[in-house]
Parts: sequence; C-alpha cells; structure tokens
Amino acid sequence: MSFTIDEIKIIIKQVLHEKIGEKEFVYEYVRQWNIDILTEILHRLKQIQYRNTNQQMKYVVTVLIGEKTKDIKFGLHTALSCLWDGTTDGCVTVKWENKNIFSIINVFGLAV
Repeated sequence: MSFTIDEIKIIIKQVLHEKIGEKEFVYEYVRQWNIDILTEILHRLKQIQYRNTNQQMKYVVTVLIGEKTKDIKFGLHTALSCLWDGTTDGCVTVKWENKNIFSIINVFGLAV
C-alpha cells in the first residue's frame, strides 16, 4: 500500500510548522495559510506518488484553521466516514496547535 500513515503525519506536521509555526492568529491571513498548506501537502504527496509507481493514488486534503482564545469558549466536533477498500485506501487526521492557533487536517488516499 502506498498510503503510509506515519509518513503522511510527519509531512502534515512539518508543513504546519513551516507555514504557521508560532504565528499569531490573523483573520486576514487564514485564507492564504489554507492555500499554502494545501498546496504544499499535495506537492509532497505527489513526491510520494513518484516514488511509489506500483500503485497510483488520488488524494483529498481538508484543512481547518481556528483561533484559540481564553476569552471565547467554543467547541468543535467533526466526523468523517468513507466506504473504501481498507487494503489500499487510507485516511490520516492530524490535530496541531500552537499558543494561538489550532488546525485539523485530513488526508484521504484512494487507490486508482
């Protein structure tokens, strides 16, 4: 299987660290952060794809970025479900945060 969960988790965490790191939450920047994070994760997944020529994959990536504050209390609950071939397809969810920002990223890998 070319969907390696541990490798993809590392990629996601590296990209978040590079693109957001310890930045403050600035609403005006969130759209660009989303674009930058999605683009870089897909670029790195494509590099994995080139190495694993034995099985072609299609990837779906979702990015959620939110602000952490002490003043506003709110909750967030997400759920996902897919019907697929568990021997070839996979899903990774990574929750990441710094002092001011949280992010939840999902990567789905589907064999072609």
